[in-house]
Amino acid sequence: MKIFTKYLFAAVILVATQACNVAGVASVEVNALTVEGRDTILGSDIVKPRLSWKIQSTARDLVQESYRVLVASSLQNLKKDIGDIWDSQTIQSDSSLNVFFDGKPLTSYQSCYWKVQVKTNQGDAVWSKPAYWTMGLLDSSDWKAQWIGLDGFNEHDQPDSTFTRLSARYLRKEFGLQKKIESATAFISGVGLYELYVNGKKAGNDVLTPTVSEYNKKILYNTYDVTSLVKQGQNCIGVILGNGRYFGMRNYHGKPDPLTQIPQMHYGLPRLILQVRVVFNDGSTAFINTDKQWKVTDDGPIIANNEFDGEEYDATKEMNGWNKIGYNDKAWKPVNLMPPSATRLESQPNENIRIKEVLKPIK
Repeated sequence: MKIFTKYLFAAVILVATQACNVAGVASVEVNALTVEGRDTILGSDIVKPRLSWKIQSTARDLVQESYRVLVASSLQNLKKDIGDIWDSQTIQSDSSLNVFFDGKPLTSYQSCYWKVQVKTNQGDAVWSKPAYWTMGLLDSSDWKAQWIGLDGFNEHDQPDSTFTRLSARYLRKEFGLQKKIESATAFISGVGLYELYVNGKKAGNDVLTPTVSEYNKKILYNTYDVTSLVKQGQNCIGVILGNGRYFGMRNYHGKPDPLTQIPQMHYGLPRLILQVRVVFNDGSTAFINTDKQWKVTDDGPIIANNEFDGEEYDATKEMNGWNKIGYNDKAWKPVNLMPPSATRLESQPNENIRIKEVLKPIK
């Protein structure tokens, strides 16, 4: 009886294995599509991005023998297998890592929808699900926005002391959109650090943006899809500017910090550049840019902030609704136009910092 049971079990396993092999295509998936190592990139300025993917299968000894990449200007074209930006045709290769895009020249603001077909040594021919990336501003002339900020100090600030203090800047602008909106994209850099709000809601879930750079050589910008935050009619954009590593945390006048032995640099007062591109349902576009029409105050609740000493917050100075339409900003000042500290403004290539877990005290 035991011998019979053993052989019966082996037969069941064999049948199950054969069934998996017969399924063939169903056991193979092409997934984990990435562009420059990231799942989705918004606002890339890399004109020859590297594409990667993975094969997942229950079959043994399965190897990719060829691939075909399609990149399309619309999801509709991609679903029809029309690669109007790039059709690699079938490439005999087992490569699936860092395959360089080799299609038509990419342009500013362009959306790129892509997928890949893999053929294996076991006869499978499997398409991945669609993925996408978008292009940022590829030429300096695409930037119509101006650098703005507040060129001054208040009674809380200590810009020349060894332990530098500088209040956060709050900037705002109200604007109207009269047509139905298809999409809205914000391209922004605020140095040292910024938080972007549209109609009172924060754009993205990032913190401490943008990534630090050598601010006298290049400044990095971020891209956000703010379609869900803007609306037809009146809108408001608000930005908080902090110091980060742009306005130095410690001022040792070019000498090394006694603790780290690293010179602490001042690049100037915090400043902002923002360009929002709105596409309407009729195909027309509009831009909301930083310019002289914005308003600013440094009399908000964040009266000091830097990466060594943290943040000093005065709740009596809270300005409820400052980043929403209808707020009374008559006491605010016109912004100052500020020169950039670097001529190069580039899309941030890496992921932003995000809060992964919040630990709360136990009572």
